[in-house]
Amino acid sequence: MTAEPWYRTNGRIMRPLAAGVLAAVIIALTALTGIQRGMDHMVSWAPNSEQRAMSIAISESYYGVHLGYIGLKSVEDKLIEVWNRGVTNPGDPALIQHGNDGALINEALQAAASLGPQHIGYLSNRDLTTTWYDDMGEVDFYRLAFRLFGLQIQSYYYLFFAILAISALVFIVTFHDNVYALITLLCTLFAFYTTLHLGLFNTDAPTFPGMRHSSSLALIPMWYFIFLLGRRPSLGRVAGAVIEALIMVFAWRVRGSVSWMFMFVLAAAFVTALGYWLRQARGERSWWGLARATAQWPVLVVALGIAADAVYVQAELHAIYFTDDVLPYHGAWQAAYTGLAYVPEIYPRRVQEAIDKYIGGDAVGSDAVGMFGEMDYLDRTHFIQWDGTNISPPARVSVWTGQMKPRFHDHIIERATLEAVEHHPIYALEIYFYMKPLAIFTTLESAVISIPDSNWLWCILAGGVGGALLFLIFDVKFEVRKWAEPLAMTGAAAVVGLIPMLWAYAAHYTIFDVSLVMVAFAQLALAFALLAPLRSVLNWGSLRPSRTYSPS
Repeated sequence: MTAEPWYRTNGRIMRPLAAGVLAAVIIALTALTGIQRGMDHMVSWAPNSEQRAMSIAISESYYGVHLGYIGLKSVEDKLIEVWNRGVTNPGDPALIQHGNDGALINEALQAAASLGPQHIGYLSNRDLTTTWYDDMGEVDFYRLAFRLFGLQIQSYYYLFFAILAISALVFIVTFHDNVYALITLLCTLFAFYTTLHLGLFNTDAPTFPGMRHSSSLALIPMWYFIFLLGRRPSLGRVAGAVIEALIMVFAWRVRGSVSWMFMFVLAAAFVTALGYWLRQARGERSWWGLARATAQWPVLVVALGIAADAVYVQAELHAIYFTDDVLPYHGAWQAAYTGLAYVPEIYPRRVQEAIDKYIGGDAVGSDAVGMFGEMDYLDRTHFIQWDGTNISPPARVSVWTGQMKPRFHDHIIERATLEAVEHHPIYALEIYFYMKPLAIFTTLESAVISIPDSNWLWCILAGGVGGALLFLIFDVKFEVRKWAEPLAMTGAAAVVGLIPMLWAYAAHYTIFDVSLVMVAFAQLALAFALLAPLRSVLNWGSLRPSRTYSPS
């Protein structure tokens, strides 16, 4: 028998080594290309949410304010003063230029951290500031970035790719014997680079980190837990699972849309368990057995991560975050109500009139839609009177923050959303089964057709061909079923990833995660299409079977 090539006989070393080198090259190429485009010092327009998070991070790290995600108003004021350069409207297009000026942002950060000793004061006197209604993880992101890489806007860019690299390393160490998992990882990483050649980045989300794209850091941990399903626990696997769970929960704290990834891991575990359950004899089946098979140890690690975060939130947050005046996450119902704007007729008449008068055109994604919906509901239920203008009634405004009460708003807009769907079920069916899927398709399409070249297509081709070549070099047996598992999982993830947009609305910054999954799926599908015909040409059976993922 012909001797196997050295790179196959030493597969236990060469596979993870090659995957590690390729992963490092892809991550470095993506990060450096982004730096060349100035993405390491870009901030979303309007920047007020990022400024609040930075202010709290600076207050905690440089002024010793440890009150539970509370910042000094003086720090926030100084940051805004230098950064905005006199611009008072947070939606002013002039802030786009300011948000791309790394030197200006760094000047603002240094000024905010150099005020000298500060009096802490009280929230009731508005001496202090909160995140108001943004996810708390953005504060953690900036605090960690500034601590590791210094007080500069580039730090949050460096931290993003550092976390991505750590997640990839843990993945490679755990699945060093699984070529299918390794190729899925590399395709996912190469998808990050491919997105640089799509029309996904704009003024709303101009770079990888930030509260709109940092959710993508949870993708590799998601695949980690998917490939762990069916594997017995070991010290290394459990340790890796803990690290990946921490990263996944961290990304979730930055952007709540990561929830769909938790749902996908649970759904994958259930489908896997259901397959085993159906293969059992009828007399041996039980619902308890199905539940126990679903609750595999990787799922339990994820659940423990979520539970630990809930305990941390309860213990760490300042008391104001449990009032109507502040919300420690971005309200889900505001997005749901705004997403109904695809068919404006579903709204009450006065809401439609306010939209036409003060917004006009496409109201999808406008926060003002939720404000009109809330005030209309409060007026109709004889809670707070509304005169039909875009001026918020005083009773709706917090005496502590001077802004609308986010938790109160989320509760009211939930009622307004359910009421609109209940009163207009035909419109609701049209929105959720026609208008939103069409909008998602149109948004995805625009991310491709809006760019002047086809580099994205060459990237997908390179990823698919590269995946096929890696398999030919480092695997020893091609099995359609085992290749179909990650391919099917990636396709299913692309479908489940649409849930946040079906709940809310489609925009370039909301389709980033699902775009990454779709690009990875396209690469895997191309690699499969190239390899499948070869199984009847090459003498796969003469080679020693590889150790690949197979649930047991």
